[in-house]
Amino acid sequence: MASSYEKQAQQESANQKILREWISQRIAAIHKKVTVHDVLRKNGIALDHEDRAVQFSCPFHGRDEKPSARAYPESGNGPSHAWCFVCQERWDAISIYKKFSGAEKKFTRILSEIEQSFGLEPVPFPDGLTVLTQDDQVPEEDLTTFHKLTDACERRLLEAKPVYELHSYLSAASLLERVSARVVDRRMPLSEGERLLRALLGKIGLKMRSCPAG
Repeated sequence: MASSYEKQAQQESANQKILREWISQRIAAIHKKVTVHDVLRKNGIALDHEDRAVQFSCPFHGRDEKPSARAYPESGNGPSHAWCFVCQERWDAISIYKKFSGAEKKFTRILSEIEQSFGLEPVPFPDGLTVLTQDDQVPEEDLTTFHKLTDACERRLLEAKPVYELHSYLSAASLLERVSARVVDRRMPLSEGERLLRALLGKIGLKMRSCPAG
C-alpha cells in the first residue's frame, strides 16, 4: 500500500512540474507578443512611443492632472512594464491586464483572456493531462506577498536615494528589477525571490541608518 501511495505522490509531483512548465511557456509567449503598451492602448490610453520610456496618466488612482506613470520597453532585465509614482505599483503586460479587469480571477483565466484578446495561439495543453480542467486545477503560486514585498523595496529605495552613490543606487534598482521580472516569469522560484528582496530591504535599511539623509 505504501508503495502505491508513493507512486501516486510521484505522479502528482510530475504533473505539477509539467503544468508549471506549461504556465511558464504561456507567460513567455504572451511577453513575446504583447507589451504593456498594447494593453494600455487597448484600454484607451494613447502612447506616443513604444521603444523608449513614455509618461502617461495613470487610470487607477483617480483624477490625474499630469502624467504620473511611465511605461518602459522590454530590456535585458525583463519584459516591458509600467510604474506609477502615485500608486507605487509596477505592472507588466499580464498584471496590468488583470488590474484593468477589476476582478479577482484565477491566474490561468487571465492568461486565457489575454491569449484570446490579442489573438495568440495558445500553448497546447500537455499530453496525458487532459483529465484536469485547464482553468480550475492548474496549481498556482500566490504572488500577493511577493508583489507587496516588491512595492516595499521600490518605496524604500526611492526614499533612500539621497544617501546612495549613483552606481550603488542603480545596482540596487537593477537587482530589484531582475528579481521581480524573473519571479513573475517563473524563471526564479518564488521563495528565492522573496529571500533576495528581504535581503535587499535589509541592506536599504542599513544604508539609511548608517548614512542618514541631510
